[in-house]
Amino acid sequence: MNNSKFITNFTQLPPNLYIGLIIAGFVFAVGLISIIWTPHDITVLNIQEKLKPPGNKLYFFGTDHFGRDILSMLMIGAKTSLLVASCATFLGIILGVPLGLLAASRSEDLVDDIIMRGNDLIFAFPAIIIAILITAILGPSIENTIIAIGIFNIPVFARITRGAALPIFTLDFIMAARACGKNSFQICSEHVLPNIASILIVQTTIQISLGILAESGLSYVGLGTQPPMASWGRMLADSQTMISFAPHLALAPGIAIIVTVLSINILGDGLRDYLDPKLKKNLS
Repeated sequence: MNNSKFITNFTQLPPNLYIGLIIAGFVFAVGLISIIWTPHDITVLNIQEKLKPPGNKLYFFGTDHFGRDILSMLMIGAKTSLLVASCATFLGIILGVPLGLLAASRSEDLVDDIIMRGNDLIFAFPAIIIAILITAILGPSIENTIIAIGIFNIPVFARITRGAALPIFTLDFIMAARACGKNSFQICSEHVLPNIASILIVQTTIQISLGILAESGLSYVGLGTQPPMASWGRMLADSQTMISFAPHLALAPGIAIIVTVLSINILGDGLRDYLDPKLKKNLS
């Protein structure tokens, strides 16, 4: 009975959730596999095999100007982009969500004003400019890229959390929890967070996709991931002078970025459709 109910519920999931989950899951799986295995070692240069076209028996996606396998670089690039984007998003969550909850719980005093004006200050500058400035000061590395992208994620999650939590704090069961002697931490963790979790989950997928684009952009201008670690943005930068006679060097990472970002966005749309109670009620 429980199995049949689970199957019934599973088949009622939104189609875009299936599509996004399958494609994004595949990319995540490829990134994980690259940790332990790739078809070739990208740290080994083989000039004799340089600029091989796609379809080669040994190099299915071809090779670059150093003779490195494009498929292996794509796999490691998936790991790099997803690692940076996920860690930067996690940094935004662990710092931004508590700030947003604090601002919502103190919405009528100076604490809320200080937090939100700090958010406005960061939002006054384009995210990519802030990221470039931070990586230029700290130096290009994968760790500094995570910090640069993660810093902008903090006010995003703070604002989203505050906006979602404000109406929750006005409900009767919050008043009842306070009357029972529960402190702010207990109220936020037991009553507020569960009611805004769906919004935060959807926002997480959005920030991961934006993080992939940001990491690719920083690596493209030389301020992100550094060799010998592969990055999709770095692959695009290296291929720009050879695109006329070796277009596969740019097409491979370009398509990888587009497919990954689109699949994560589709996954986010599917999660929103599934988790939004109002939308589910309208559909039923």
